[in-house]
Amino acid sequence: MAQTRPPSLDGMTIVPKALHLFPDTNLFVQCRPLVELGWDQWSDYSEVLVIVCRAVQTEIDQHKNRGNDRLARRARATSSQFRDLILGTAGLEIVRKAGPSVRLKIMPDLRPSKELEDRLDYSDRDNQLVGTIAAYVRDHPGLDVRLLTDDTGPMATARMVGVSVAPIPDSWLLPPEPTGADRRIAKLEAELSRLKQDEPCFRITCRDARNNEIERISEEQSSFEPLSDEEVSALLTRLTTEFPLVNDFRPDVSDFQMAIQSAAGFEFVGPTKEEISTYGERSYPTWIADCEKVLRTCHRQLQIGTSPPMFRFSVANVGTKPGRDVLWTVTASGKLTILPPFSSERRESLLKLKLPSPPTAPAGSWQPVFRGLLTDRALEYVSREIRYPKVLDNLVLPSNLGTARRDPNGYYWKPERPTKRSQHLALECQQWRHGDHDELFEGEIYLPNDSDDVSGSLECRIQAANLSTPTTLRVPVRVVATRVSAYTTAKRLVDELIDDRQPSS
Repeated sequence: MAQTRPPSLDGMTIVPKALHLFPDTNLFVQCRPLVELGWDQWSDYSEVLVIVCRAVQTEIDQHKNRGNDRLARRARATSSQFRDLILGTAGLEIVRKAGPSVRLKIMPDLRPSKELEDRLDYSDRDNQLVGTIAAYVRDHPGLDVRLLTDDTGPMATARMVGVSVAPIPDSWLLPPEPTGADRRIAKLEAELSRLKQDEPCFRITCRDARNNEIERISEEQSSFEPLSDEEVSALLTRLTTEFPLVNDFRPDVSDFQMAIQSAAGFEFVGPTKEEISTYGERSYPTWIADCEKVLRTCHRQLQIGTSPPMFRFSVANVGTKPGRDVLWTVTASGKLTILPPFSSERRESLLKLKLPSPPTAPAGSWQPVFRGLLTDRALEYVSREIRYPKVLDNLVLPSNLGTARRDPNGYYWKPERPTKRSQHLALECQQWRHGDHDELFEGEIYLPNDSDDVSGSLECRIQAANLSTPTTLRVPVRVVATRVSAYTTAKRLVDELIDDRQPSS
């Protein structure tokens, strides 16, 4: 019995466990070199034979003359590889020795199947490739033959005529080639990077009270509520009860004491009608009105005296150049408003809440019955000199007040230090040194009086004459108000005034 020999392909022994792949052009122009590809996915095969037919060879030759883009360069390199392979004696190129072994062979003698001429348009390269594989499958039954491609067109055509497909793995593909626009952008980015090396570079961070870096500000704020009309009325009634309006201006002495004073040559002279009218119609009502004003506005003073939430932005110039004509701004969004921090002295003065003392009622006085001319003239002189002092007549203010020279490295409010809440703060610096310590900028955060929960943000921005792009940091902010009554403080003010009982004129 004769021994059966394995089938052969142009003198090559066909390995039973072999995979025959017909690649399209993409394998050579859009993928990494064959030796760098991951063939391990076909490790179940002992051999992978990569066969290049006439359609692919012709398309490679056409691409190599397209210019100097990546497609043309890869086509020229592949054409040179094919040329060496055709002229070589072995006719094969070993791409990989084992696991599986991979061999590359060019077979220009293969032709498309004539049986498929009525279904495939052979003027199209992809159809030529699929028709050639179909003819190869017909002539070599039992072999595992597939189309190796990444394009959906050839895939669909192959499935239509019963040819198996092996998709090219994504990991084999080269990254997309940069377009002309991509190259221009890369060039501009490189130029921008070079220019930025000659600029200041500002780093902004937001800090808490312990100087820890934070990404958001979340605080609680005591919100003092005003006194009700009933509370104000009750406190004013207590004041007028303790300090009633005086209507009796007679001397507070007995008849016996009156007689003694008269015998000693003194007479009681009561207050004038003008003094009584001023006291009853102006001084006393004004005092009540002033007390009412303090009581109705004490919640505002308490609010001012209570430390509000703070923001703290730490800024440093970590670049290689100082910043010129730098503008630092903080902008609040939503219903939030901001203000530079109060000085401790101002805050303490605002906390000195006190009710005004009641006016002293006019009172008469004991006067001698006879007064000499000298006494009258002396009193007139003393009164005139005290009433018209001349101490300030020769006071001269310095002429250069407010014209001090600015430190070029200092930070100054623009246009001046704000005294009212707003949504914008600005500082300017003529020259912000680089490589110096961080500068800490602080401020207070306020929410509307009628709000219990306010959310917004603070944006810190640094601009400079020699900085191409402003440096910014936006920090979310949430402040929750806790309602507190001001009545306890108002009652304490009334108690203190009553306990003092030393009214001044």
